[in-house]
Amino acid sequence: MARALRIYRNPAVISRKTSGMTLIEIIIVMSIIALLAAIAIPSYLRSRKRAQAMEVLQELRLLDTALEQYTQEHNLPGGTEVPFARLRPYLNQGTALYDTGNDLMGNPYGPFIIDTVPVVNQRTYEEFEMVADASFWSPYFREQMP
Repeated sequence: MARALRIYRNPAVISRKTSGMTLIEIIIVMSIIALLAAIAIPSYLRSRKRAQAMEVLQELRLLDTALEQYTQEHNLPGGTEVPFARLRPYLNQGTALYDTGNDLMGNPYGPFIIDTVPVVNQRTYEEFEMVADASFWSPYFREQMP
């Protein structure tokens, strides 16, 4: 008869005792999530910085092309400095580059001299130095004299 009582126990009572997670299990799950975040966040930030550096490099290429087009249209001699306002017609309207003439960090591009490539601003170079060395910026980087 004792055996028959075991067969007819209420299953809801049994499942209430075994369901759910213990505090230790929750702490382990949280520590695994924290570990994954600690690995992923620096990688994400580095990728973001590298993408910003690539955008600045692309803007330097656009400015170089705009300077070449301006030079061909106006037949100016080498060594002539061209103000940024004269290059605007050769850039896409509605972009931050067109509106401000500055890079992502707010540093100005320039000077724009015919027969020389525009160079990355020194402060911008230092901002991205961890993700983009001098070879990344070539030919738009020139070492500054001490």
